[in-house]
Formats: sequence, structure tokens, C-alpha cells
Amino acid sequence: LPFKAMTNVKAVETGKYNTFEIDDENRLWAWGSNSFGELGNGKTGNETVELLKGTGVKELIQTTPVMIMEDVASVDSFENTAIIKTDGSLWICGTGWVDDRYEICYDPRKVMDNVICAAAGSGGDFAAVKADGSLWTWSGLFSSALGMGEDSEDFQPDTPVKIMDDVVSVTAGWMFMGALKSDGSL
Repeated sequence: LPFKAMTNVKAVETGKYNTFEIDDENRLWAWGSNSFGELGNGKTGNETVELLKGTGVKELIQTTPVMIMEDVASVDSFENTAIIKTDGSLWICGTGWVDDRYEICYDPRKVMDNVICAAAGSGGDFAAVKADGSLWTWSGLFSSALGMGEDSEDFQPDTPVKIMDDVVSVTAGWMFMGALKSDGSL
């Protein structure tokens, strides 16, 4: 049954197994699964639950909203999370490449500035649109999902790569990304 989770909410986003909300004071709150670090609150949770009944596989989850950070403008999440702060800085957490290793980042880390739109997909895929309309992607397992083509030599997982210009928004999901350009093309 539906229940009231929070008040004074101005934006909400759902990830694969979690929920994020931004309140009227620009604070980001999260709850749900944190198995891939996607909540951005460290390796924490307040309850252990069995993921699939009868399997015995248990996971620590956050069942009540916990504040992640302040001054947040927007958030996007799937298996990873991309957070844009009100100053235009982009912060990410979850799975991805850091220092040439694929790992879980349990606490948000800053990636770039001047971001107006960001997307978090599967397998560590991230994309960002900067204020100048340039689209940047990084940290995916497969370069083709990032718009670089199959087996691209430009593929360096932990380094953002410029893909195209004149982009106004981007979205990501399970091994795909979509970019909307200023001329209305997708």
C-alpha cells in the first residue's frame, strides 16, 4: 500500500532498487538498496533483508530516508547515481572505473564542473551535458554504449570523452544512452 515517505519534496528519482528525493531546501535524500554504492552514503544501511525469498542472499538496505548531501539541483540513477549540485558540479557514486580499476564508489566523488544534465546507466555508464552543449561519456564496460563505436581506441573508462556538441539532454539505461540535440534530433 502507498505510504507517505517525506514532505516538502520538489523532485524524485528512482534507481534500479532505490529512491532519491530533493527537498525544498535542495537536500538530497535516499533510501533502498546500496549494494553497488548507488545511495552515496558509504557502506551503510539500517536493515538486513533477503533479496529473493528462499535464496538466503541478504543485503543491507536503507529503509528510511537518509540525507546524502546539500545544494543539489538534480539526480539521476539506475545502478549508479549522478548528482548535479546547484553550482553545476557533477558528483557520482556506484559502480565504475576509478584509477584504472572497476570498483564500487560508496561515497560521491566529483567528476566535472559546468554540467546541466547527467545520466547514470548500467555497468558504470555515465554521461553529462555541459553548459556549452557538449556531451561527455565515461566509465562504461562497453565503449559502444557510450557512443564511441565498437572497441574504440578512445575508450578510457575513468576519463570523460567528448562525444558530440549541441546536446540539450541525455538519458541512460541498461547498456544504452540517448542524447537529444538542440535541433530536436535524438
